[in-house]
Amino acid sequence: MANERMNKVYVIGTLIQIKDTREGVKTVDGKDIPWLAGTAVVHTETDDFEFKYYSSSKTAAGKDNSRYANYQTLEKRIDDRVKISGELSGRVWYNEGQAQIINFNELSAGFFNTPKPTEEDVATFEYSGFVVKTIHERMDKEGEELLAYEMEIGQANYQGDNMQIVKFTIDKGNMNIFNAISGAYFKGSTVQVSGAIHYVIVEEEKVETVMFGDPIVKKFSNTRKSFEITGGKAPITDEGVAYTEMGIGKLEASYNAYVLGVEKKAKDKTTATVSEPKKQGNQGLL
Repeated sequence: MANERMNKVYVIGTLIQIKDTREGVKTVDGKDIPWLAGTAVVHTETDDFEFKYYSSSKTAAGKDNSRYANYQTLEKRIDDRVKISGELSGRVWYNEGQAQIINFNELSAGFFNTPKPTEEDVATFEYSGFVVKTIHERMDKEGEELLAYEMEIGQANYQGDNMQIVKFTIDKGNMNIFNAISGAYFKGSTVQVSGAIHYVIVEEEKVETVMFGDPIVKKFSNTRKSFEITGGKAPITDEGVAYTEMGIGKLEASYNAYVLGVEKKAKDKTTATVSEPKKQGNQGLL
């Protein structure tokens, strides 16, 4: 039996934008297979959610990919209501300015279907895996205000040879859930949680001091993504389903190697960019 790996996202809303679209061709067994990708923005009553999507035109078995055909229609479905069954993805990237790896959550789309007229807007998730980091405080940038409680859950990929980590929040005012999680969800425990997704736009400002005159005030918007746990099952202990200590160790080793690879690739790219500036023609020097 495979390790526990529930991963479901369910969103109903209005498709309002398609952006960052890309198309290409990959060669598989000597055959050119078209692919497409992009970002779909779905508006609910309270939030705007961004879904990443990708599909090749053929499945691994060489058959026509119905997901590819589904994505080809998205541009024509702007302002239509859609129902998406997707997944949570835990991504990493190297932040050059902070000189560190950043972990962030992303929504990955499955099919864009049409909801019934009676179905209301919703944005929920179900997720399972093992506790990587137990519940802890999430403070603001200044370290003065408690924003929420947070925990991290790891989940093996389909092949079982690597993993992803997804961050979840617990409302700071919901002490019932806080107490339940802190008393039962220990590091390494196999757990299953469910809850609501919130994308809240926060207006922030940065003040830059100057040698003389008025300081420079820059205002910008920041989307605060919250995957709020509102329910959870008792820790799973069934043999063959629950993650073992040995299994977790192997997954974490693979994940750490992957993260180091991401960091090295980013640093190598930066070094190459600095040491080998782009060549310009005479026109670019005028």
